[in-house]
Amino acid sequence: MNPDKKTFDVDKHNLPAVINQLYYHRIDVRIAASGDTVWDAWPGAILRNNLLSAADQVIIAGNISLREQIDKCPLNKDHPMFKDLIQGFPKGYLIALPDVSLGEKHLKKGALFCFSLYLVGHMSTYFSEFIQAIRIMCLRGMGHPQVPFYMVDICEKALDGRQHLLSIGSDNLADALTFPVTFLDFQPEKASREKTCIEIVYLTPVILFKQTDKKDISISYQAKSNGFPSFYQLVRSTANRMTKLALIYTCPEKTEVDDCSEKALNSWIDYATNPSLIAIDMQKLKLKNTLKKEGKNKMPLSGYVGKQTYEGYFNRYLPMLKFMEALGVGNETVYGMGRYRVRLGQMDKIK
Repeated sequence: MNPDKKTFDVDKHNLPAVINQLYYHRIDVRIAASGDTVWDAWPGAILRNNLLSAADQVIIAGNISLREQIDKCPLNKDHPMFKDLIQGFPKGYLIALPDVSLGEKHLKKGALFCFSLYLVGHMSTYFSEFIQAIRIMCLRGMGHPQVPFYMVDICEKALDGRQHLLSIGSDNLADALTFPVTFLDFQPEKASREKTCIEIVYLTPVILFKQTDKKDISISYQAKSNGFPSFYQLVRSTANRMTKLALIYTCPEKTEVDDCSEKALNSWIDYATNPSLIAIDMQKLKLKNTLKKEGKNKMPLSGYVGKQTYEGYFNRYLPMLKFMEALGVGNETVYGMGRYRVRLGQMDKIK
């Protein structure tokens, strides 16, 4: 028996059971410009920043704003992971762009612009408030010159492509979301136990480590790898993000989290060191963020885009990687960064 195959056991060292409860809803939005305008920054940044500004004006139950709800960690203060996450936890929403062109966007009057809003777990409870914030964002206007946008329609989209119309123009048509996408939906998506290859395509810049100005180059494994997003680091970052999202947005009451610890995850992640890198075509890009009032850009949006091809046994990791394609990985996913696609195939079929 191939020694690599003997080592590989898809059922050994499973991911924490909590992730089986993780789900998200995809909401597709179409808006149209009321006049000619230019978006001179990364569209994901323009949408994210304008949406959050509008969310300040949307009040939800409990008399707090949608923005405050987004920034509030759902874990209780006595939760064993509260102290680790309160300083920086993954937000329960993100924006994704079907058009991943990275330059300026020139929009003519009447031109459609499409984007997707993903709401994770319990954050989907506030979908109506998010729609309200999108309306406020559109009425305020965006771009240079700043022009209002018309709301065309908003649809929830299922994994199989079915659509559920939520809103047309100023009218809301639905009281609930109906198409949750769960991690369990991806369980059948497993590779052959034979050695095969996968291609990972980073569609928008991905950074799998926290950027820092510290001079201590030994601060992290990622720093020792020069920031390169290897397959191992992709699996590690994805598993950690997925576990945190599940704990925060589907099971915030769960306090027994030993199986979610870094040590517990390592036993499942470590096999990701086995695949071999056989082809690569990547570059590091920096996207233009919107400027602050003082004319400064304090949030760099940079990372790697391109393709990697690996050979090995991927049965253990494919369900997770396929599920997390929608939710992204790494830093600044709320801006539409960290989006990737995974393709499975034979060596002679992946180019």
